[in-house]
Amino acid sequence: PWTSPSYARVTRKVIIEDIDECSLDPELYASFCPELVPQCDTEAGAQCVNTNGSYTCKCPKYTSGDGFRDMGSFLSVRDSEDIPEGYHKGNGCSDTSKPSITLLGPNPKVFKVCKCGGINGIM
Repeated sequence: PWTSPSYARVTRKVIIEDIDECSLDPELYASFCPELVPQCDTEAGAQCVNTNGSYTCKCPKYTSGDGFRDMGSFLSVRDSEDIPEGYHKGNGCSDTSKPSITLLGPNPKVFKVCKCGGINGIM
C-alpha cells in the first residue's frame, strides 16, 4: 500500500448545536425547509417551547389540548422520530374554563351560563 502503516487512526470531535425552531422566521424557511417551522396553534394561544433537538407546543392556562395544529399530509412525509414531542393528532387548544358573567356595579351579581344546548325551560 501507499501508506506505512497501512491504516490510520483519526479522532474527530463533533459538536451538534440545537436549532431554536421557535425563534426562526417562518417566512424564511417555509418554502425550502418546512420541518423547521413550528406547527403550534398560535391562533388559540399556544406557545412554542424549544427543546433539545426539537420543539413542543404549550397551551395557555385554562385550555387543554396538545397545542399543535393538525399536520395532516405534512406528517406523511416525515419520519415518526421527527414528529415533535407532545404531538397528539394536532387538536390545538380548547377553552376549558367554566363560563360565567360578572356584572359590576352598585349590586354586583354573578350569573352562571349554560355551556351548550341553550336555555331549556326555566333555569
